[in-house]
This record gives sequence, C-alpha cells and structure tokens, in this order.
Amino acid sequence: MALNELRDRLGQQLKDLGSKIQESALFQSLKEKFDDLPTNQQKIVVVLLVAVISFFVFSFPYENWSNSSQAVTEFEERRQLIRDLLKVTKETSELPSFPPAPELGQIKTDIELRLQQMQLVPEQIAGVNVEMPSNSNLIPMGRQDGGIKVILKKLNLRQAVDITSQLQSMETAIKLKNLSIDSNLQDPRYLDAILDFVVIKIPQISLDTTNTESEESKLSPGKRGRF
Repeated sequence: MALNELRDRLGQQLKDLGSKIQESALFQSLKEKFDDLPTNQQKIVVVLLVAVISFFVFSFPYENWSNSSQAVTEFEERRQLIRDLLKVTKETSELPSFPPAPELGQIKTDIELRLQQMQLVPEQIAGVNVEMPSNSNLIPMGRQDGGIKVILKKLNLRQAVDITSQLQSMETAIKLKNLSIDSNLQDPRYLDAILDFVVIKIPQISLDTTNTESEESKLSPGKRGRF
C-alpha cells in the first residue's frame, strides 16, 4: 500500500514539474522556435535531444562500472605482488646460510700450509701478515673482520696463477681485494706478488616463516571468496 502511494505521489510531482516547465517563458519560446523549423530539422533536433539525454542517463552507470573494474584490477595486481613477495621471503628463508669465516689466525695458518704444499721454498714466502680492517670504497669497514697480506718473491708465471686461484677459493668469506705483480728486481725472469685478502663479516640471519605462511594462507582462494 505504501509503495502505491509513493508511486502516485512521485507521478503527481512529475506532472506538476512538467506543467511548470511548459508554463515557463523559456519553454514557450523554445517551443515556438521548434514549431517554426522545417520537419527535417525538427527530426534532427529530436534525435540530438534524445542522444544528449541518453548520454547523461548511461554515463553515470558506465562511470561506476569503469571505476569498479579499475579498482578490481588494482587489487588483483597488489595481491599478486604480495604473493610474490611472500614467496621470495619463504624461498630466501630456506636457503642455506653462509658459514662464518674462521679466525684471522686460523686463516693465516691455512694460507701458510697451502703455500708449503705448493712446494715454495722459504725464500719465496716473504710474509703472511694479519691486518686490521681498513676503509675501502668497495667494502665498508663495518663489514670486515680484517685482512691477510701475502707477500711472495721469485715466482714463475704458473706459480703466480695457481697460488692466486687456490688462495682466493679457500673460504666463501675470504675475497681477493688487491693483486700486485711486478718483475723481480734481482732476476726479471721471475715475479714478485702481493695479494691483499679481505675477510668479510657475514651476519647470521634467521628468518621467521610463521608470519609468512599465515599471510599467504589469508590470500588463498579458499579464504577470500572470489580472487
């Protein structure tokens, strides 16, 4: 009953509004001009009027639909990005951690032992020295445990290549920072080499995957309706 009364009231209001518009001077003036137009031009005016009214009627639903589609697209992209980040975090946590570098004294002993195994005579090993961390453009001081400087004399080319290759592959945290090779002053047929190694401080990081798994479960299709 109330719906019928509302419908009747709305119809009466529209009739009253139409009557007021028809009684206005502007409407009367436009109606007279429209009546004076030829039949073909009247049809064109009617078509244009219908097109304008249709445009305004359908533009609002289309705009809402377009905004909704854009919002859904942005949500899908962000959801996929979050899933990718969670996947990368989980895979990173499953990677084996790098073992910490040995003490500098132990590294020095290992280098001296390797040099002896390469059958170098004592005269060729001028020094294996432990050095404190130093400023570097490549490695900040806070990321260094220290350094080892190896000074070798009278090497042939094969020895220089083999020693450099073996020493820089000793440990993951030991990297060759600088290599200097010059001809020996006493016998130019041989080479003098200075190898500067830096021991990188590797932090031990443990990632908690509990939160990652819980966040990933929230994004699964079974937990969130339509995705």
